[in-house]
Amino acid sequence: MRSSSRIVPAALLLLCTVLCLVWASSHQPQSVPTLETLELLSEENAVAALSGYTRRDLLNAWGEPQSTMAAFSILHVDLYDAPTRGGWIGILYDTHGLHEKTPESLAALPVCRVDLQLSSLNELVEKGAS
Repeated sequence: MRSSSRIVPAALLLLCTVLCLVWASSHQPQSVPTLETLELLSEENAVAALSGYTRRDLLNAWGEPQSTMAAFSILHVDLYDAPTRGGWIGILYDTHGLHEKTPESLAALPVCRVDLQLSSLNELVEKGAS
């Protein structure tokens, strides 16, 4: 009788552990889309794909941008080379309300907008033919 009284709590503990693992695996944060993936999207869909990510997330996933600039004193812009289509991918962050633009405060900014300036293969072929 004594061993069967230990089986029920052990089984419950095992069940709870399995349920916790299943829940945790289903709530893992999704990875940042690749630059190649963004090239295939419209600007609206690219913004949706990057919604919820911060500049730090993108820097960790893609590395340092090829260029960085401030625009209209309220935007921070990172420019990445478009890897397959040519052109560039601009990631804009709203800095309005930041008192100091430090590396830490800029890294915490959420994505505000995506600007895709891509060269299509047809445009490249036409330019090469003329």
